[in-house]
Amino acid sequence: MIKDLVTKSSDINDFKKSYLSLFSKTLEQLNNYDLAPIIQEFLDCRDRGGKIIFLGNGGSHANAQHFAMGVGYITKQWNRPIKTCVLGASSSLVTSLANDYSFEDIFKLELNVIMNKEDLVVGLSVSGNSKNVISALGFAKEQNVRTFALLGSDGGQLKKNHENLLISTDDLQLGVTEDIHMILGHLICYYIEYKLN
Repeated sequence: MIKDLVTKSSDINDFKKSYLSLFSKTLEQLNNYDLAPIIQEFLDCRDRGGKIIFLGNGGSHANAQHFAMGVGYITKQWNRPIKTCVLGASSSLVTSLANDYSFEDIFKLELNVIMNKEDLVVGLSVSGNSKNVISALGFAKEQNVRTFALLGSDGGQLKKNHENLLISTDDLQLGVTEDIHMILGHLICYYIEYKLN
């Protein structure tokens, strides 16, 4: 769809209008979701002494880092901190695990070292079919650790097996979905910072 918007546009400003129209229509989906349960998951994790572990690939990895930083630090919950971390932050560790084992297992193996039963594991995937995210969230679930997924497209395999928030699109719209996941992160962080402090 994005390719069609580009090829059918007369210039960059025409494409801009088409893209923003698509983005706005897709963003409206957030109005259909009750975000209270997600925030409650975060607070319950804190209350039971756990940490929120974020993970994703590519743009979703960048969003995972941003989300972890926002929830853990920008919300300024200094008296009762929400502990967070992101998997894949160490390039040395990622390349080592991918080389010695497989890229599919990089997050699962890292979880095996740092995850506790009180934690919450949050996976981000636009397709819902990222093998290393599927492997990690599956492993967490096997260990009776709570999981949540932020998804796009049709939700893929992750939609079937984990609580999730799906930004549904007709095809794999990477930029649109990742932008909305970023907005979702900001919404949650602002609410925690100003409503719960």
